[in-house]
Amino acid sequence: NFEIFKKCISVLNDLITSLPINLDQDGLNFSCMDSNHIAYIKGVFPDDFFEDYNVKQNKSYGLDICILNKIFSITKTSNDMKICFSDDKLDITFDDGVNKKYYEVKLLDIDCESLEIFDSDNYNSISLNSKDFNLLCREINDLGSTMEIELFENSNLIKFSVEGDMAKMISEKFNNHNSLTNCKICADIKYLLTFSKFSSISDRISIKVEEEFPLKISYDLPRDSNLYFYLSPKISDY
Repeated sequence: NFEIFKKCISVLNDLITSLPINLDQDGLNFSCMDSNHIAYIKGVFPDDFFEDYNVKQNKSYGLDICILNKIFSITKTSNDMKICFSDDKLDITFDDGVNKKYYEVKLLDIDCESLEIFDSDNYNSISLNSKDFNLLCREINDLGSTMEIELFENSNLIKFSVEGDMAKMISEKFNNHNSLTNCKICADIKYLLTFSKFSSISDRISIKVEEEFPLKISYDLPRDSNLYFYLSPKISDY
């Protein structure tokens, strides 16, 4: 699963500079705001996600995402990776069966604020092919800065639209089930484009929308692992 972990660090590198992670007997998890305090990011990786997981007590560590991304970007995903945490450093070993490479990375002291995100009971759920959504985000990003998502009560029609200085586009897609309510929400396309990069490791993307609530995007990853992104909606005059 190094490929998935590598992709996580690559995408997080576009959003944050440091990451507080928590380790306990159940697995690894993290949660934080992005650097602009517009998006909230949460990841859950149970112990079964790892081939070997040995954590005897609960510990929290701070990771330098930029350094990790540089190390992972020059390492083939076919390599075996072993990570060992100590109080002030992270030891990483890569093994391709012929050669071994060792890294020692300093850990960060991060003050973490507890933040709770409240989900709406009336979220409208959208399930899409993740590669299709990534392509849509790239097209919208070429035309403007805001994606508008519109759903219709008792209908499976979804309208994605953008209006830029010189052009306007509307893309209609059909959901697997009908929406609960009429809903229209605007979101920053730069963030959505970043979130959509996980299309390379997950076939489906789940999007939950409700007016006046954060947009919730999630991916189901192997072995019951999950990634969640909450994005503050943009205020727009409809």
